[in-house]
Order: sequence, then structure tokens, then C-alpha cells
Amino acid sequence: MEAHLEIRIPVVVFKDEDDDIWYAYSPVLEITGYGENEDEAKASFEIVLQETIEYMVTHDTLEAELRRLGWKKAKGRQTPPAMETLLKKDEGLRRMMATQHSLSYRPVPVIQ
Repeated sequence: MEAHLEIRIPVVVFKDEDDDIWYAYSPVLEITGYGENEDEAKASFEIVLQETIEYMVTHDTLEAELRRLGWKKAKGRQTPPAMETLLKKDEGLRRMMATQHSLSYRPVPVIQ
């Protein structure tokens, strides 16, 4: 039986001044979208997110992949690692967060 749930994931949106490209990045899933402006980056991210979730569900790798990314399962729910934990481990993410960016939490439907 499939269970439907919704998770909220952090998404960092920022412009890389070196290459003049906008990025939307979720450190808890390690996926990125990009574009010439913020809206394009967010739209690209949505496509990558959808395809990533569909692939993991179709290939029955969702739980293993989330575990590899540091997610914890308790009481049947998957919980992503806290941003504070990710920031301690990832110098690149710390540098990214030190630049101008916006951080939002996006709801994502997941089938398990």
C-alpha cells in the first residue's frame, strides 16, 4: 500500500556573480535547478525535483537515498537533516549561505 505524505525541504536561491547564473539548490536532496533569472532557476528546480522523486519511487530507492543523505525515519515519517547540521558539515554550503540568497521551505509530496 502506498502512503502519501508531504515533506518540507529547504531551497536556497542565489545568483552566482562569477557566471551570472541563478541557482535553486536543496542541500537535503542535493539537487539543483538553474536559469538566467530567479524564476527560471525555480522552474528548473521544480522539474529536477519531480524527476528525482519519480525516479526514486519508480526504482524503489527513495528510502535508501534519503538515508544516504542523512534523513531519519521515525514513526513512519522521513525527516531531513537540519540546516544547522548541513552547514557544520559542508563548507561550500556555508560559503553559499554567506552570499546574497533567499531561503524558503518548499512542500514536496512523496509517495512511500
